[in-house]
Amino acid sequence: MENYLNTPLTPHDLARRWNKSEMAIRLASAVGLGPRYVKVDGELRYALEEVQRYERTRQAGLLPVHPSSQRQSPFLSFIQPQTFP
Repeated sequence: MENYLNTPLTPHDLARRWNKSEMAIRLASAVGLGPRYVKVDGELRYALEEVQRYERTRQAGLLPVHPSSQRQSPFLSFIQPQTFP
């Protein structure tokens, strides 16, 4: 079980977790929204801790803003997780 907790999530994993499309996850990452990620061999990977931090932020009602402005992005509702484990 410990190994699973240290395994980064793929966009596919995150899409399943949030009941969103993989494309929505990739698009959100491309515009700077969603949890922090790293690229490993050109592929996006999300640390479980970063995903959980992002989910807690969303639950608390703290809405991230698009990095290029101080206004809330209309894309946020599209990538908002629907449920939390």
